[in-house]
Amino acid sequence: MSCGLAYRSARRALTLLELLVAITIALAFVGLLALAFTQINSASDQAQARLDAMANARHAIETLTVELKAARMGPPCAAPVNLFTASNQTSASGNRINDDMDNQTDEEIADGLDNDGDWKAADDKHAMIGPAMYERGIYLGKADLGDGHVDEDNKFGSAALIFRTFPTGAPPSPGVRQVKAYIGSYDGESSVLILEVTTYPCGGIPVTKTAPLAFNVVSFTALFWNQSATLPRWETAWDAQNPAYYGVLPELPMSVYLSISVFSGTPVRAGVPPQGPIETVTLNTVVDIESVLADPRLATRQGNYKLK
Repeated sequence: MSCGLAYRSARRALTLLELLVAITIALAFVGLLALAFTQINSASDQAQARLDAMANARHAIETLTVELKAARMGPPCAAPVNLFTASNQTSASGNRINDDMDNQTDEEIADGLDNDGDWKAADDKHAMIGPAMYERGIYLGKADLGDGHVDEDNKFGSAALIFRTFPTGAPPSPGVRQVKAYIGSYDGESSVLILEVTTYPCGGIPVTKTAPLAFNVVSFTALFWNQSATLPRWETAWDAQNPAYYGVLPELPMSVYLSISVFSGTPVRAGVPPQGPIETVTLNTVVDIESVLADPRLATRQGNYKLK
């Protein structure tokens, strides 16, 4: 009898040990599942944040493209008649990431130049657009915006643009439509790229409406192609009331380069982290101003624009 009891006790002890091992394995498995779920959920949040940031930046780029293409001088009743004012301010740093893999971080500013001197012939990306014709051919074989290692690792910037598009109303007093784009606060939120449109009949009362183009904007920069300069170049600022500086062609820039960076980290509402890399989505484009392209004075300088 005593032998039977001992056997049953040993058997019972072994069963409890097995149960404890099974519980431990189950808990570890549940922990791994929870970790995997957390990682998947975090990756999903990050992907969604990037998609939202991309949509934000795309909406802003597309809206500004439409507005800038329609930029023009006048109308005669406006004061001043020549109005295209733009400036850029540069921040102390950028996204804190070595974007161009040159062992430096945020070493350039948005100016269309090779600020850190790491451009090389292999970085030249000027496109051939016809026999012996290149996009901005005078810069073929030279550092230029669009080439590798040119404005690829910039500090953040804040541009402000003011210009006019098509007049409002009908001749002979068409009225004025004025556009302003800048980073500011909107509806209690900061870091918003804002479009401000003012319309008024000549001599009438201005009416201004503002609308957000993109939220969580960490950088908005613009450059202006000066076709009239002795050596055509990208400008970091523009003032249509000073045509003597820009040359004899139209007082508007021929093209405008836009770059918009939107914070894409999570959580979005927490804003940009004070230290470490900053996750962003950046979109760039070049907008040709149609009224300048149609100006007959431009034909005298086409060679500087395209020919090698």
